[in-house]
Amino acid sequence: MVEHPKSYACSNRQCNFALWKSNRYFEAIGKRMTESVAKRLLKTDSVRMKDCYSRRLDRYSDATIFLDFDETGKVQYRMEKGM
Repeated sequence: MVEHPKSYACSNRQCNFALWKSNRYFEAIGKRMTESVAKRLLKTDSVRMKDCYSRRLDRYSDATIFLDFDETGKVQYRMEKGM
């Protein structure tokens, strides 16, 4: 993993994978993609975070964020509360 101004990306230039520092999902839950979060997601596919905002419930709670991929390989995130 290499840190760029806008992302954490694969160190292999042939690889197009990146975790964007500014992304809608993390902004929506009131969090930032930091180097430690990116490393944890890449190592274990999940990261525990405190005080994540849920728009649906209109409240903050602790949650686990999981790194997933859609059928095209695009990064997606999902949250499970209270884990």
